[in-house]
Amino acid sequence: RSIPGAASGAILGLQVYMNPSRFVVVFRGLTPPRRARPTDPPEEPLLQASNQRTPIQALPAPAPDICVVIPVLNERDNVAPLVDRLRLTLDGLAWKAVFVDDGSTDGTRAAVVALGRQDGRIRLVHRAARRGLASAFVEGAECSLAPYIAALDGDLQHDETLLPRMLDALRTQPLDVVIGSRYIAGGNLGTWDKRRASLSGLATRMSRAVLRADVTDPMSGFFMLPRENFEKLAPLLTGKGFKILLDIVATADGKLRTIEVPFTFGSRQ
Repeated sequence: RSIPGAASGAILGLQVYMNPSRFVVVFRGLTPPRRARPTDPPEEPLLQASNQRTPIQALPAPAPDICVVIPVLNERDNVAPLVDRLRLTLDGLAWKAVFVDDGSTDGTRAAVVALGRQDGRIRLVHRAARRGLASAFVEGAECSLAPYIAALDGDLQHDETLLPRMLDALRTQPLDVVIGSRYIAGGNLGTWDKRRASLSGLATRMSRAVLRADVTDPMSGFFMLPRENFEKLAPLLTGKGFKILLDIVATADGKLRTIEVPFTFGSRQ
């Protein structure tokens, strides 16, 4: 039978089983905890609630000062040399390079990915079903929050050593865009033959005739502008063709404050 509250009450239940050869006493229940005394330390919980975890603090990465957008198409052998040049030229600055690939078939994307795994400043945008330098620049620029955005060709024809000078001009002067020009004093077309130079000069003169901006080289693909200006103009750009600067200058309708820096157009690699 059960004898509840047996002895001093320390046992919750007592059962006694008897048979002809023996009897067995089985204690069932637990001893109730004694009352805590004022001098007893507080009991620590065995397990903490799962929602009481210490948050992991991520170390903030420095925000880039400049994003260099580089449209590429079958430029595999130029990727590593161009990145090396950027590392040297932009040393001391926080920068990011976004390669925008329009469906290369020579391993360009693999070359960019290999560098990006070693250097987090290198990014890739793969546009599998889209083509065009102008739209490539727009999509690449939208991939970064850097306050300044530069356009640079992937064929090594532009002078990347001018990037710090262009950035300094935008930081210190009230400008909307800084343009690398082949047609002001100190700039030239490099090794272009007379026929190609003549055609380029004709296209440039025609472009200037319809624009309301005093720009000597609106066909240039080498320039830098503040992000806030890009974001204002981006929804209005056509994004078509190969001359994104021409698109930007035309869309601004003569309201851009510009400065041009001379550079020598390099040989295509």
